[in-house]
Amino acid sequence: MKYVLIFFMLGFPIGVIAQQLTNIESVEYDPVQSRFLVSNGNRVIEVDGDGQPVGYFGTAPRADFGMEVMDGKLFTIVSSSVRAYDLATSLQVMNTPVSGAQFLNGMA
Repeated sequence: MKYVLIFFMLGFPIGVIAQQLTNIESVEYDPVQSRFLVSNGNRVIEVDGDGQPVGYFGTAPRADFGMEVMDGKLFTIVSSSVRAYDLATSLQVMNTPVSGAQFLNGMA
């Protein structure tokens, strides 16, 4: 039991450090779940109403160059593609490459 406790004590700070907001690209508000979604480096982090990171949004979503919340989905820009994730499940529901685009940046 002592080793299990030590493992969790050592592992917890690593998880907290991984969710620090250090490389913010864009922020969107999800009014249904009262949270902010922050693109931070190569991950999307959920932030509560007090500004505290509470975890990652799903396991794969990236938003390297912009995001938008609309119609229950989080739309993101990754390189020359627009992806969409269901806000309730965080599952990817769309991945559309934009032909001829070399660098998409920003979404409105």
